[in-house]
Amino acid sequence: MILYFKTKTTIFDKKLQKMENTEKSSSSKIISGLVTLVIVAVGVWSCGGGLEKNLAADEIKQYEMCMRNNDFVGASVQAGLISMLYQEAGDEEGYRKWKAIEDDLDKKEEDKSNKEFEKEMDKIDKEFEKEMDKIDDEGDVE
Repeated sequence: MILYFKTKTTIFDKKLQKMENTEKSSSSKIISGLVTLVIVAVGVWSCGGGLEKNLAADEIKQYEMCMRNNDFVGASVQAGLISMLYQEAGDEEGYRKWKAIEDDLDKKEEDKSNKEFEKEMDKIDKEFEKEMDKIDDEGDVE
């Protein structure tokens, strides 16, 4: 179970690093902190024992909570943990299912980040065009 806790922390660290690299908003950082708290609490609980499939069932509940709250990063972390637990339990079907869910959530989060970036760039372009128009208008008056 110590391996479970270490793996859970490692998966979260990778997701957090990815989030930091894409410069998430402060609300995402708050959510990340809450996810860290949940991971630590579950890690401490899991050190006391329990079967991987029972732990997976608990993680699925947390995944569902993340999805209900549109926390795709948290849901991706949970899906990664669930796939790891099924892998440890030797359940290949469960592993494949949850690994695919994790990959899909990562793709959605990446697409969302790209769309937000494109919107911001469009906004900057429009502001630049307005400024250029002002400069052109001032040049015509003189």
